[in-house]
Amino acid sequence: MDDAALAGILSPPPPPASAGRYVTPDTAAIHQEMKRKGMTLQLLWEEYRDAHGEQAYGYTQFCAYYREFRARLKTSLRQTHVAGEKCFTDYAGPTVGVVDARTGEVRQAQILVAVLGASNYT
Repeated sequence: MDDAALAGILSPPPPPASAGRYVTPDTAAIHQEMKRKGMTLQLLWEEYRDAHGEQAYGYTQFCAYYREFRARLKTSLRQTHVAGEKCFTDYAGPTVGVVDARTGEVRQAQILVAVLGASNYT
């Protein structure tokens, strides 16, 4: 066997480039859509898949592109907290049903989460 044949076996030529086979998701638009109430990456991926068909990436790659985009965003807010000085609260999302044990009535409740600054207690 000559050197060229041996080199061909040990390092086969790369597969043909499939540039343009897949449509890269618009991560900036995805980021804006994620701000909407009830929006999930799963829903956005399904819309992307429906729009691009065979040229759409799978869910895992779609999420990887979005994670890579988010990692490049500069999001920081430096605050100095004195322990116990402030209580921080945040709205935790959509309402949940609470059942009255006596009557069986279901009422909707808002959930808030609170933490004392620099205390690690919620």
